[in-house]
Amino acid sequence: MSDRPPFDAARAGFYLVVVVICVQLTIVLAGVGMCLIHADQIVAGSFRCDRDNRLAELLGSALSTAAAFVAGALSNKR
Repeated sequence: MSDRPPFDAARAGFYLVVVVICVQLTIVLAGVGMCLIHADQIVAGSFRCDRDNRLAELLGSALSTAAAFVAGALSNKR
């Protein structure tokens, strides 16, 4: 017999969500970096950074997902 534990779908789902949150945060950081690189053009008015507020939406969704996981983890411990 194998000494490996059985596959845990809840743990795999948690890691999947963690990876998605990390990708979202990486995209937000890259977007902020691009805005910083083009700061002189933004000040001149020839370039707009995050016109549709997508970076803020990504950051908000990552934060709300992380908060939901923390709340779920705390409610399961009781």
